[in-house]
Amino acid sequence: MGEKCTKCGKPAIVNIQKLWVKWAYDSEKDEYSCKYELLDIEPCESENLHLCDDCAELWERGET
Repeated sequence: MGEKCTKCGKPAIVNIQKLWVKWAYDSEKDEYSCKYELLDIEPCESENLHLCDDCAELWERGET
């Protein structure tokens, strides 16, 4: 059987993961580059959410 909702245990319909992004930084100018690199880092359990439809809606509204 598939993944369950991290919040309520119902069947999950979405997977939300934190994403690491790398920018070059010039400390003398206090400027970040406009180009970035997405880093392929395995998410920790707390950074990897499986959510059902109801909990996904609440999460998107910041109500969880």
